Parts: sequence; structure tokens; C-alpha cells
Amino acid sequence: MPLDIANTTSSSLAVCPLEPGRACIAGFYQRSWIGIATFDPKVERFKVEIFHEAREASSSADRDQWARTTVAFAPSSIVALRDKNVPNGSGAVRVILGRYGSEYYEPNPLPLMIDLEKRSVEVAKASVYDRGNSDDGSQASYQAEPGFAARLLHYAFPGATPKIVAEGLPTDIRILFRENDRFHIVQQLFGTYDSSGRFVKHSSSIATSANGYITHWHVVESGEKQPRIVGVNVPHVSFVAVSNYYGLVANFEGILNTKTSFHSVKFAPPAPSK
Repeated sequence: MPLDIANTTSSSLAVCPLEPGRACIAGFYQRSWIGIATFDPKVERFKVEIFHEAREASSSADRDQWARTTVAFAPSSIVALRDKNVPNGSGAVRVILGRYGSEYYEPNPLPLMIDLEKRSVEVAKASVYDRGNSDDGSQASYQAEPGFAARLLHYAFPGATPKIVAEGLPTDIRILFRENDRFHIVQQLFGTYDSSGRFVKHSSSIATSANGYITHWHVVESGEKQPRIVGVNVPHVSFVAVSNYYGLVANFEGILNTKTSFHSVKFAPPAPSK
């Protein structure tokens, strides 16, 4: 077993509700595991069934380790895909489990596809950008692929092959959020910029950039195949959500300081096509 394990003391847990008293869970502490947790309220008994473990340590010499299910990872996003043809959500379930690992992993390793009926785990066929995970509450997960030609993907049950929703997404996506049939994409670029906001030099993190970062806001409208930019050089966005009273809201932060502000966010509708 390789010896270079990046972090042997941290731990993490991801939980995906399946039905009342039952959930799919994935955890990490030096090794990874996937299981099903059940709770019986009549006897107040909690049970966890572990059906998959990943015990292999990551290795800087193995660039293909993301293609295996046996390499230890920390769980990130987790979402259930349900058979929409079965009423009340009682049909078969597949779970998409995002994963990230040590510094030796390729960026954004392929997620795992979990068949709960068979208790089987396999590597997904398409890479995804876990940070942008969102779901429609029943059948699908929307995620964005990394890279310069990022795409918005739709995973529906059973999740074998995703459908392309939109292409040409921006790079450096910080937030991908679904609001009904509209997707909000917050792009955060680290680097150096001149006084007009023009990009000068890219940096890998804010710690190595001269004057912080710049943030742009994009949206993908229902039925559209390309994003449009709706906000240029906006304040740093830490999260986006929907409020029952205010509608779309976002938390903004100042660059390199701790000042925050909470705002309702509205955009002009797209111009009609000519």
C-alpha cells in the first residue's frame, strides 16, 4: 500500500435521505465507507449497514486512481436519483456520490454511482464539478463539468448517461444554483486586475494574487443552451439561496475583509430573440 496519505486525522460525512428513517451515508476517516442507516422509532434503535469500503491510500505515482472505487476519498456532494415512474418515491434509487481526495488526486475525480438494491458501486462515466451540485428534489441532479469547455449536465434515473443541458459555461465556477428552471453560475477568478477590472494575471489562490479576485454572475435560462452574463465585477458571493419572502437572495463579502451584506437579487429578463 502506498505510504503517502495526505491527511490521516480529518474526517467527513455525507448523508442522503431516502425515506423516513432511512438514509444513504458515506464517511471518511483514514479510509472511506458507504452504507445505509436505518432508525426504528418503535424501539429507538439505530443501525448502519456498511456495504462498500475504500481502503487504498492515494499515491502521487498513480494518476489513474480516480478510475477505481477502492481508493480512499472524502465524500462531497451526494444526491438520490429516483424512478419517477413509481409513485410516492417508493421505486428504485441510485445515488451519485461526489468525492475528493488527497493532494495527489487529479482535480475533481469521477463521482461514484451507487445501486442501493444491488449494494454495488461503480465509477460514473462523466466527470463533474461537485461544488455545483443541485437537485430537483426527486429525479435529477444538475452538475457542471470542470475545464475550459464546462457543460451543465442533467442526471436522471438510473443515472448511467447524463443529458447535456447547456455548454460553454465559464471557468472557475464557485457556485452553481438552480432556481426553478433557471441556473445561476457565480464565477470567481483569482488573479491580478488593473484599475478598470481587466484581467492581467491568473493566480491559483487568493493568497498568491496581488489584489484578490473578481466575480461575475451568469445565468442559464430555461430552454437556452448557452449562459449569459448578468453581473460583471460584482462583490464576492459566498452563497445563493431562495427565500419564501424575498425570492432569490445572496450573501456578498468584501475582498480580503470580513464585512458581509445580505441582499435580494433581481435580474432583467433576457431580451427577446430577433
